[in-house]
Amino acid sequence: MKDKYSEIYRFMVDILKLEEKEALQNTLKLEGAISENVLKRFKDFIAYTNEKMLTNKEYLNEFNKFFNKELNNEETT
Repeated sequence: MKDKYSEIYRFMVDILKLEEKEALQNTLKLEGAISENVLKRFKDFIAYTNEKMLTNKEYLNEFNKFFNKELNNEETT
C-alpha cells in the first residue's frame, strides 16, 4: 500500500483539482490526523471515480461543474 501522504496528495490534486502548493500544505496537515479507515475511503473514492471515468468520460467534468457551482453559492452567501 502506498503511504498516506501519496494517497492524500493524489486525492487533492487528481479529484479536488487543488493547486500543488495548496495540496501539499493540506496533505502535510492531514497525513498524521486521519485514520487508516479514512485513508481507505479516500482510496475507494479514487478507484470509484477512475472506474466511472472509463464508462462516462464526463463524470469528472460533471463533478467539477457541481463543485464549482457549490463554491459560487458559498461566495454569494
